[in-house]
Amino acid sequence: MFTRTTALLLAAVFVLASMAGTAAAGEDFPGSEDHPLVSRFPGSFIYSWEYRVFDALVVPTGP
Repeated sequence: MFTRTTALLLAAVFVLASMAGTAAAGEDFPGSEDHPLVSRFPGSFIYSWEYRVFDALVVPTGP
């Protein structure tokens, strides 16, 4: 029978193994592009990308 620790360990191994394939590929997301004024960190790649003409953001300024 599995203990809670064993179940958590198996879940962590599964998550890390599923992420390893994405990180090992090192390819940019299809259709993605860098901003012309911002350089990329060495060895980094784009794994998700979405273009929006306009978007809103709520910035909390206090409690």
